[in-house]
Amino acid sequence: MFKLTIDNLVSNYEKKFDQFFSKEYLTNIETKIREEIKLGLEKERILTPEDALLINKFINKIQKEISEVKE
Repeated sequence: MFKLTIDNLVSNYEKKFDQFFSKEYLTNIETKIREEIKLGLEKERILTPEDALLINKFINKIQKEISEVKE
């Protein structure tokens, strides 16, 4: 009985995994991302001031760390 239950559980997760990474699902995600980018480009402002500040700080931190790398 235990083996049957575990097999069923694993099978369910395998199905979900296959659906999540299916070509059709990934194509739908790509299409949705493109649509959202197009909508964002039509707006006067894409980011809130808070988000813009956060992203700016993040980019500056990455640039600093990259410039500190020695080959």
